[in-house]
Amino acid sequence: MSSTTLATGTPVVSVNDNRGAIIRALNWNHEQVNSPLRLLINHNLINDDSRVFESRDPRLFTAWSANDATPANLQSTPSLAGLILHRESSDSGNLVTLFDAAGRPVWSRDGCGTVQSITYDELGRPAKGSEQLNGSEIRFSWRSEYGDAGPADAGSQGNNLRGMCVAQYDDGGLVQVSSVALSGAVLSQTQRFLSSAEALPDWPDDAAEREALLEAEVYSTSVTADARGAVLNQTDAMNHMQSWRYDVSGNNCYQTVTPAGGETQSLLGDMTWSAAGQVLTESAGNGVNTEYSYDPQNQWLATITAQRADNTTLQALSYGYDNTGNVTSINDGSVAAGYWRNQATNGSRLFTYDALYQLLSATGRENANNTGMQYSALPVLSDGNQYVNYTRSYHYDDSGNLATMTHAGAGNFTRTMTTESTSNRSVQQNDGGAQTPDAVTDWFDSNGNLLTLQASAAGSDGLTWDGSNNLQQVTLVSRSSGDNDREVYQYSGSQRVRKQTRTLMNGETQLWNIDEVRYLPGLELRKSWQETAGNSPTPSLTEELHVITGQAGRAGIRVLHWETGKPDGIDNNQVRWSVDDNIGSLELEMDVEGQLISREEYYPFGGTAVWAARSEVEADYKTVRYSGKERDGTGLYYYGHRYYAPWLCRWISADPAGEVDGLNLYRMVRNNPVSLKDMGGMAPIGDSSTAGMSIKDRLALLQQKNGNTGEAQGPSVRPKVPPRPVKASTSPQSAAMPVQQPTPQVMPAATADEPIAGPSSAPARSLRSQPKTAQDVFDRYGASYHAENRTYPFEMMQEITQNKLNYSNTSLPAKSLEKIAGMKFTLRHYTSAPAGQAPSFNEIATNMDLVKKGVKSLSRSSGSNTNEDDWRRLGNTGFSFFLLSINGEVANRKFLANSTHYAEFGIDELIQALGPDTEFFASADLLHEKNLASVKAIKGKLGDLKSLLAAAAGISAVQLGTLGAKALLSKIDAAFGNTLEIKIPGNVKITGAWNKV
Repeated sequence: MSSTTLATGTPVVSVNDNRGAIIRALNWNHEQVNSPLRLLINHNLINDDSRVFESRDPRLFTAWSANDATPANLQSTPSLAGLILHRESSDSGNLVTLFDAAGRPVWSRDGCGTVQSITYDELGRPAKGSEQLNGSEIRFSWRSEYGDAGPADAGSQGNNLRGMCVAQYDDGGLVQVSSVALSGAVLSQTQRFLSSAEALPDWPDDAAEREALLEAEVYSTSVTADARGAVLNQTDAMNHMQSWRYDVSGNNCYQTVTPAGGETQSLLGDMTWSAAGQVLTESAGNGVNTEYSYDPQNQWLATITAQRADNTTLQALSYGYDNTGNVTSINDGSVAAGYWRNQATNGSRLFTYDALYQLLSATGRENANNTGMQYSALPVLSDGNQYVNYTRSYHYDDSGNLATMTHAGAGNFTRTMTTESTSNRSVQQNDGGAQTPDAVTDWFDSNGNLLTLQASAAGSDGLTWDGSNNLQQVTLVSRSSGDNDREVYQYSGSQRVRKQTRTLMNGETQLWNIDEVRYLPGLELRKSWQETAGNSPTPSLTEELHVITGQAGRAGIRVLHWETGKPDGIDNNQVRWSVDDNIGSLELEMDVEGQLISREEYYPFGGTAVWAARSEVEADYKTVRYSGKERDGTGLYYYGHRYYAPWLCRWISADPAGEVDGLNLYRMVRNNPVSLKDMGGMAPIGDSSTAGMSIKDRLALLQQKNGNTGEAQGPSVRPKVPPRPVKASTSPQSAAMPVQQPTPQVMPAATADEPIAGPSSAPARSLRSQPKTAQDVFDRYGASYHAENRTYPFEMMQEITQNKLNYSNTSLPAKSLEKIAGMKFTLRHYTSAPAGQAPSFNEIATNMDLVKKGVKSLSRSSGSNTNEDDWRRLGNTGFSFFLLSINGEVANRKFLANSTHYAEFGIDELIQALGPDTEFFASADLLHEKNLASVKAIKGKLGDLKSLLAAAAGISAVQLGTLGAKALLSKIDAAFGNTLEIKIPGNVKITGAWNKV
């Protein structure tokens, strides 16, 4: 049975009303070749304004057809201005939001009764926010201070802090920025934590009173950056230093780390890239060389081979795909054939999918001692030789909820899930769990957060959530005295900054064992100690471990530096290189000699199938595992916006980004965990091309395109507390970003002012927080983006820029236009290629498309001029960029000196290829514009390009008749500050040959 066979004869059909609004999307599915096709219907109800006010997935549509009292998955009520005032989600509950006259959110109340409000300063920037839990007192949960709030001084001006958010008080403590480069790179920041690891702060107006809520210790991080903003050196809060160097293309080519008081260690020696910007080879600092190959037909990743300097092969992965990019096989040729219990095992894994590309079955190998159903605990270490084969089979309901997972291998069992009949809330069915769908609701709060986690076959952990739907506490052992063992968390902005595990050792003396992790830029500060109620505020540490974190090419880096309590059997300053698979799961850990420290292989959806290490001591210090995320002691994986339970194959809370990935807010990566990965807990991305998947996923995209349906695409629950003024990172490119202004806890405005379009149409401005990083932008918009969609890039840019761009559409009078009728306007795209060679690609692709296809990396868009600002501030990564040419003349640009080829497009040619209704926009280079509202910009159909550009130049009719091509071009370019760019939404195919410069 093949996925291609199952997908045969299963089209996607849209049903539109007479206004063009989609009222139904039809899809067909089956799990076996001989089984009958099942018709699945997504359904929308449209109001008189052509806006969707109710949406149902196939399961709830079937229930509604039988009983019209069945609630919809999603209901929304817009204001007269199109802002979403009320939304009711069957998964995430209800949310009411009020806006001021400027359309800014000022007040919200969710299904749990939590009320949040925001106050803006005189410049319209968020200044402080309050929160009131149901039945509790109001507290001020965050405050922001700006570099220009006080009188001008040399410090704020000399350090480029004017207008920047320089201090953020929130539930994680205080972050301050003291210096920013002209490029936007944050050069100096400090972080202070709350004095209590469990209490939520109420930030007063008085600075001295705020000081009392903070610890005295200040953690400082400093950076040096080059003129582009790329980080050269970063010194973390414990004085460990990481350094990066770049080649002429700006790619990271050399990297080192120097622990405090230690010797410098090379992390990355060299990297080479293909003409398409894909990594071909990289040499790690431990002598391990990795080579990559790609399918020449589609550029999908084909093989990864990692070898030590002595030519010992450590990993030899080869990938097989179906025609739509689903991974159908993974084979590790480095795994020797093994024999145990009359079974032969090897490194091969096979996968099949249903007609919706949901994973149906998986085969591979597992530890022979994996005999039971896994929950939160890791399996015990294997001796590395005892493996058996396994097969897992998956079945889903028509909403995409896992119904059963059957395992046959070292042990045989079936995991059965029970899903609420009117939502996608689901729990595992067992002796202590819900037996009927009606009982599931008791396991969740009104915002869709799981309250009880089934952590083992015999027990469960209680979960506590804060007012922003962050997981605040997991109760590991519950005691009648209230002295519960627990793991508690604190957050700043969109990331966790503190984790503390408290274990009661002696109830009579109230002796507690404390394990704490503090997350700082490029550093995890891990400490352990014991304390009693009367202990000193600075107890004696039993262990203090600094984990220096980073990424060196493909390898994840963790340097273990002990100040106190180093265990026997492991070296201080041990450097660990980790190599991963196609979805980022860490499979191998290697030491400085390239010797294996540990090997881990994973079941689909994240359980551990193979777990072996050279020593238990070293194994205890592996914390980053599946999908490259940290696994907590609770067994949960923290993704940044949500927590994931791998044994349940689903998220434990509703998607904070709302319906960006369909109406099921708990589904993990569209139930395709082998081909897709989730970077931040909001939406999946593919490592290979997901074109076929995206077509099939129009079933979900119908519900996702809420801007065209009149529904906000934003969170169904409130976002987390506002982001810190900077999100520093050990990734050199992500660290080099402008200081961020905070985002309010209540959500920004959404509009519902556009008619319904087809499944591939784009969302309008949404009711959600502004993205803070390129990764945030990609997580939010990447799943919706398609290279052939000519409207979505405008919608994405409109939302990210908050409608700041003002377009002119003034055309030349007909008689004036006649005077330049003989001049040929064309668009050119310049690039560079090795001497004597033409570029290997035949399509001008957007950066969003290149990242989706894995050609480029978010941490560094290789070979492009796109930087962090293009993603998070300008939102223009969905456009292709061109220069204007008139009769073969082009304006002078510095980058032309390094260009070797250009592709040229006539306007008529573009209209024929892209359609007569395709619009473009033209403006100055927005990267150099701080005030987007004042930027000169035009927007219109391609057929009007000549008229709009000439009119924007303000040239009189008399002059038009006298100007030559070069002079006319100069006038037009000057009108746009001599940095004119023409942008076309989506990709543009090259129909002719490349021209040499």
